[in-house]
Amino acid sequence: MEDKLLFMQNREIKLQDFNENNLSNTYKWLHDIELKKFFLLEKEITKNSHLNWFQNYLKDKTQKIFAIYYDNKHVGNIGLKNIDYKLNHSEVWIYIGDTSNHKRGIGLYATNQIKNYCKDNQIKELYCHVAEFNYPSIRMFEKAKFQIKSFSKRSFCKIKGKTKIFKMIYII
Repeated sequence: MEDKLLFMQNREIKLQDFNENNLSNTYKWLHDIELKKFFLLEKEITKNSHLNWFQNYLKDKTQKIFAIYYDNKHVGNIGLKNIDYKLNHSEVWIYIGDTSNHKRGIGLYATNQIKNYCKDNQIKELYCHVAEFNYPSIRMFEKAKFQIKSFSKRSFCKIKGKTKIFKMIYII
């Protein structure tokens, strides 16, 4: 833990609103063969579909995305989707696309910042869906005090057969 504190004190991690300047890195990360296996994609992403997704996101009030910056470098993204202000809950997702910055506590820091954002915006419950083989994400969400509540089996693009998906929940 002491190493993590030193890391946080000597480096700056910031969340900034996701914008068009983040599209290039994001597209690259979505096609990284090592990262892609952790994304629960239901279809292939093309440059055109990525641009269309971004235009739709800008109009979508049920989503909020932040780019994660570490020492002024875009290293990942975190977001909320399916935001429901009547039920006061939302799904959270995250990835650190810059693999040289894995295992540094950046994801945990960003997740805790999202929890603060939700508290400030009257979102009382966060949940996420994580594949059973995505041990780094499961551990990170557990460190952020999420708990596994249920699981289901689903099929995804590029994953043969059905995959067990854990639903993890955090009550704010």
